[in-house]
Amino acid sequence: QLFALPIDWAVVEKHRIIDDKLRPWVEKKMKEYIGEEEDTSDMVDFVASMLEERATPADIIDQLAAVLDADAHVLGVKLWRMLAFEALTAAAAKDPPPVS
Repeated sequence: QLFALPIDWAVVEKHRIIDDKLRPWVEKKMKEYIGEEEDTSDMVDFVASMLEERATPADIIDQLAAVLDADAHVLGVKLWRMLAFEALTAAAAKDPPPVS
């Protein structure tokens, strides 16, 4: 059901959710799965680009599986849950009032 939830990509882009929220989270998770000593920047960039291209959750999990094996599904579900949460939260939030 989580993967069936529609994502408002206009909200995602407007609020820079991929860069501001998801990229730091993916970087942290990659370091947990792969190890602190490994350079994860290419993998983080790859995941961010897949999100920017609006890849499906299944596609993201399939691509992550090459590196993370069984952990790819868990990470993919958590990533999509966070994306959906941040998009819904941003869509529900009122724009701040203009500064006078």
